[in-house]
Amino acid sequence: MKLKKTLNILILLIFTGVLSATLTTSDAKAKPKRKQAFDRGLIVYAPTSLTNVLHQILKEFSIKENISVSSSFDSSLSLEEKVEEGLPVNVFITEDNFIMKDLQQKGLINVYSFSQIASDKLVIVAPKGNYMIKKLAKYDTTKDKLRFISEKRLLVVPDIQTEKSGKLTQKIFEEAGLWEKMKKSLITVANSREALYLASNGENLAVVYASDAASESSVEVVVDMPELFNDKIIYQAVIVADLGNTGSNQDAQRFIDFLRSETSKKILKSHGLKPI
Repeated sequence: MKLKKTLNILILLIFTGVLSATLTTSDAKAKPKRKQAFDRGLIVYAPTSLTNVLHQILKEFSIKENISVSSSFDSSLSLEEKVEEGLPVNVFITEDNFIMKDLQQKGLINVYSFSQIASDKLVIVAPKGNYMIKKLAKYDTTKDKLRFISEKRLLVVPDIQTEKSGKLTQKIFEEAGLWEKMKKSLITVANSREALYLASNGENLAVVYASDAASESSVEVVVDMPELFNDKIIYQAVIVADLGNTGSNQDAQRFIDFLRSETSKKILKSHGLKPI
């Protein structure tokens, strides 16, 4: 009897241990512990389109607050994957609402720190002196201009799978009833800045952010793309959750506050963005 009782206790202990290990593993997969790199100071993730303007803002912030800062620029989708992997980051910036909502649903951001920074819009640019500039000037409406471009099929666009600018381009052409005609002949590149580079160094028209177009003197805006009422381009900043350090949280909040300061607003305006 004693032997049977002892065996039952051992089985119960083994089962409890296995269950505990299983739950621990499951929790770890659901929400990975964020790796920290305190020697790098404040770490900011932002889309490639903000590279120039954010470098300037980060420099001003670092001087004002005496805080070391570093940044990583990539597509919002790639940066989201890094956040999910638990790589060290304090502030996440994106113009993609769906990515922000996805991070919120996964509990990876502090929603109470959410802040809108600035808005942008899409334009189509042509190399200065390009024959398309005069031809497009003959059309009065944006839809007629888009139809003419779709017939010529000479358009470079950011990636329609990973880039907000590419996704919006598709939606705009779909609403104009021109997407089926356009999609097979598009030249797709990684992002708005690469599209701008091709336009400034070639013969093709390109869809880019207005802020990128404002930084390049060798192109001319030929079409202001219509804004979609329920899907505008608004850059948003948020603190990444599970920092594990109160000091990092405070520095991250200081930076988000600085993004809405008069100093930052002047810098944003100088780069063709509209502060919010």
